[in-house]
Amino acid sequence: KNGVLEYVDALAMHTYNFADGPGRDTVDAFAARLEKLRDMIRAANGGKDFPLFITEMGIPTSTAPRLGRTESQQAAQLAQILLVCRMFDFLKGFWWYDFQDDNIKPESTESNFGLIRPDTTLKEAAYVLADLSPLIRRGRFVRRLPLSDSRVWLLQYELDGEDVFALFHTHAEDDIKVVFETTAERPDAVTVRHAGRRPVTRQWGYRDWLRKGQPQWENRLSVTVRDLPVLICGDLSQVSVKELERRDFPRTIAAPPALPEPEQFVDALPAGTDGP
Repeated sequence: KNGVLEYVDALAMHTYNFADGPGRDTVDAFAARLEKLRDMIRAANGGKDFPLFITEMGIPTSTAPRLGRTESQQAAQLAQILLVCRMFDFLKGFWWYDFQDDNIKPESTESNFGLIRPDTTLKEAAYVLADLSPLIRRGRFVRRLPLSDSRVWLLQYELDGEDVFALFHTHAEDDIKVVFETTAERPDAVTVRHAGRRPVTRQWGYRDWLRKGQPQWENRLSVTVRDLPVLICGDLSQVSVKELERRDFPRTIAAPPALPEPEQFVDALPAGTDGP
């Protein structure tokens, strides 16, 4: 707007949004922010992109109210952010803050941004980063497949001649069952893994045995996902989404309801004794 693009080679920004509150602390909001920024840059740059570097982004694993995340949540959100960043060609670099925790203070937000602990023990996010690095460095983003639920992300990549689907969602307390279908006559097996975990080989074939009388589908495959992305690798050129089912499945056990206060009180005394 003020002509700064004429005097710089690139732009840099910090994109922390973990403290922005419900609905604004998700990867949905992160992606929307990048889209808005891209539109602003193009409007000021003759419709062309301009290099952008995210030089700080992080999520703390602390017990601080509202700000803290569990290690599992940090790992899942890091994976989501990395996968979404590859959607934007104008984004040329990404720096995660921090590599190592600064201290051993569970309640401290600033002390717990690391991928590893002070003694170099790896957190879950470190395994996620190691697993996704080849895809982020060498992979080619192909497209985001449209689904009926905008908070369910299905991203397609190509890595070393192989198709990769990355699948996750940003609902707080749900399972999402996704049923894929292939039109290949003899589909090859695929590998399925959570980010940071070992892959499992899956053959095509699916029957919804929880519902009586359902047929066996030899050309379908079902995967249930939450926030930690699931990666499906193989020949996915003839694969589409056949079914999407959202199921409420809370992460934590709900506290039992409080017992109602009695309307009357009765004094119980040992047998053979008199009352007060």
